[in-house]
Amino acid sequence: METIKRKFRKKNISCPIYTPDEVKEVQKTGVSFIHWQKAKKKGQYVIDDAGYGSKVLDVMGPYGPNGKPKTRYVVYLAYCRAFTPSRMLINYENYKGKGDYYSTMADDWAGREKKNKRTKQAISLYASVMLEKGRATEQDLEIIGRIYRPDQKEPKKTFKRLLKNHKIKMMVAEELKKLLSEHGITEGEVISNYKNIMEDAYNNRQFGVAKNVNDIFAKMLHMDGGTVPNKPALNGATADDDLAALLPSDESIDSMKEMDNSEFIIENTEKTFEYEPKSDY
Repeated sequence: METIKRKFRKKNISCPIYTPDEVKEVQKTGVSFIHWQKAKKKGQYVIDDAGYGSKVLDVMGPYGPNGKPKTRYVVYLAYCRAFTPSRMLINYENYKGKGDYYSTMADDWAGREKKNKRTKQAISLYASVMLEKGRATEQDLEIIGRIYRPDQKEPKKTFKRLLKNHKIKMMVAEELKKLLSEHGITEGEVISNYKNIMEDAYNNRQFGVAKNVNDIFAKMLHMDGGTVPNKPALNGATADDDLAALLPSDESIDSMKEMDNSEFIIENTEKTFEYEPKSDY
């Protein structure tokens, strides 16, 4: 169980958040949960559209146009504010750690956060580190996190959560493009280099290298079948979308640590290279 500590109506309060599994356990004690859109009064236990449970802080309403039935309510949850009835879906994960408890949609927060000076400074520094080192170390993330949100108990985790938002991914991509452009590196040049690497890999029977480059091209063309968290529909996707999609996730960084470098680089040796076909190719 997680707990959100926040101010509500000028009072400091603690709000427990239950995971879907924890909700089932709490229900066994006799506590009833209803869907958040059915909430009509303070203190009711509700679940959001992802199954996370919490207690309603307050409900205001009903409201409605003059001369018509008043059917709309404002529901205050521990991590957001929402209107009912509504077609919006609420998922606690999208609001987690963002500190904007009165937002109605998670993307609203991201759009505003992009404009903050602290965010621009942190993203600029992160992009510079990415360009210099290829990836940010845990120590780098700790330093940038302290610059971004020094008021947080765990600033590194707060910054890492920020990087998972699609709008912030796009912001990083734009900053990287700007830095690369300043060094004379364009999108066309990068693609040309990838193509040369793939051709050389085929000629040297380094099929693992060729496949990795081919996978990168597939991702650029949205042919890989994968998804990017919080990513909008692919219709009208831009080059920045492609670059954002290629930014390394925590999972990909962890897997890269475990990879054998020999899969990508064949060192010079006096021995004759012998190709052993694999069933994967």
